[in-house]
Amino acid sequence: MKSLQSLDLSMNNISGEILPSLSETFLSTLDLSYNDLVGRIPQGDQLDTLYPNNPSMYDGNSGFVIGLWVVFCAILFKRSWRVAYFRQLDKFYDITHVFAVVTWGRLTRHATACKFSRVRIYCKKK
Repeated sequence: MKSLQSLDLSMNNISGEILPSLSETFLSTLDLSYNDLVGRIPQGDQLDTLYPNNPSMYDGNSGFVIGLWVVFCAILFKRSWRVAYFRQLDKFYDITHVFAVVTWGRLTRHATACKFSRVRIYCKKK
């Protein structure tokens, strides 16, 4: 099973817990959605890299909901994690805001550098 690259077990009415040994594989795709899986989602480098590429891989399982509640409660009750989470959220907001302002500035500067005539628009090249 360690050489397995792709595994799709979605919509198979599988019940029970997700095996921790899945985190020891070299999977490039995994889909366990819409089953009756419960319990904790195994942690591991491989499974952690799969989730951002396919966030729906645990949909329809109560284990996914429980996993989200565990993360939410940890952030709610552990002050240091909450502070770290909101700092990262602020950094992301700041980066997005600066990108939007710089892009808007470039677009408006380009528009004001153009001369309009009846037939054509002439723009200075920088």
